[in-house]
Amino acid sequence: MLIRRIALITGLLAMDQATAGSADTNRLPNSSSLAVGWNQAGFDARHSSYNPYETLLNAGNVSQLSVVWKTTIGDGATLRAVTGGRVYLTIGNRLVTLQAGDGAPAWTKSFQGDVASMAIRNGRVYVASNHGAGSQRVGTLTALRADDGTLLWTKLRRGAEFRYVLTSRDALYTAVTRLTKSPGYTCRATVSARNPVTGKPVWSRIGPPPVPADSPFFCYAAGPLSERDGVLYARFPCTERSCLSPLKAFTANTGAPLWRKDDAKFDAVPVVGNGAVYLGGNWSYVASVSQYGATDGAEGWSWSAPDAFASASQPAVAPGKLFFSWDGDSGIAELKAVSSRTGADAWSQAGYFGKPTVANGLVFVAGQGLAAFKLADGIPAWTHPSPDGGNFAASEVIVVNGRLYAITYSGNVYAFGLSP
Repeated sequence: MLIRRIALITGLLAMDQATAGSADTNRLPNSSSLAVGWNQAGFDARHSSYNPYETLLNAGNVSQLSVVWKTTIGDGATLRAVTGGRVYLTIGNRLVTLQAGDGAPAWTKSFQGDVASMAIRNGRVYVASNHGAGSQRVGTLTALRADDGTLLWTKLRRGAEFRYVLTSRDALYTAVTRLTKSPGYTCRATVSARNPVTGKPVWSRIGPPPVPADSPFFCYAAGPLSERDGVLYARFPCTERSCLSPLKAFTANTGAPLWRKDDAKFDAVPVVGNGAVYLGGNWSYVASVSQYGATDGAEGWSWSAPDAFASASQPAVAPGKLFFSWDGDSGIAELKAVSSRTGADAWSQAGYFGKPTVANGLVFVAGQGLAAFKLADGIPAWTHPSPDGGNFAASEVIVVNGRLYAITYSGNVYAFGLSP
């Protein structure tokens, strides 16, 4: 089963420290090509996993997809973004970029610690990484030029972790988790808006009151984050089973609190669309998907897996529909399409799949092979078997500019395109 776990931190509170790059590195090249691309997890700031700009791939030609190039990054690699003619991947403490056209190496950047999150906007790549342990834990937020990886600036938080970074229009948002020891261990989670050019905080808001913790595993962490229509949605995951994990909404420009709802799915990313926020995931091996009103947090419909031990993927949202995968201990596994308004079933397809991606009337998924289904009725439109050496990772596939990009668990990256 696809069970996600939240990694928590140990350490002490510290202050932001900045190291700026040389002055001329802030003069970025024309980055208009970055405006339409898969710039971060879930495609956009609302984590819809829906690319409304795709026009080249469609139900009539998707069956012609074939491998254009393949390269190996290594076990544990994560496919992060495809934009501006580059493919962005991370593996451990390295950010690796490839030419989107042929998979040739572009540039690579190493950090002191493993990469937790990254996002791209206006010619800049923002990377959250963390290193050290205990009181020496250090979280780092780094900004790089997207074209060549040149350092622009860094921000450090000692005794804390940068857990999440999000870009939206001309804004940058971060989620930080820290642990204090005064008088006993307590966790503190913070979300912030930052100036995307300088990295300086614009506003910060503290999450739920600290949870007294004899162990660092009983803690409110910070992130993931999503944004839509001037509202920032932030999760504050609590991995202690006696407490729930709040979803809080803030005004994106000032950080003023709007509403809060508690939800047990500690691993769920807020997915925003069709006037609602959706959380899909699992807690204590119970898989579910929940709907909340985007403006007031009002509880809407919910779906729970029929199996006692199950997991559910992060949903994808498109006009009128929501898509997610789930699998259970009994061997049942499927991709589901439901009404985003009511949760009523639309169609389903059996199979072990991961997080869906939606583009131009098609739903793409990875898992035991790759597949595309027609959005309206779920009719299969294309399949590609798992390659030798392992299945495709159940994370989202990226569909942009007539190409499909996917990665296997063993770290082989594939680009698919239409035959000439």
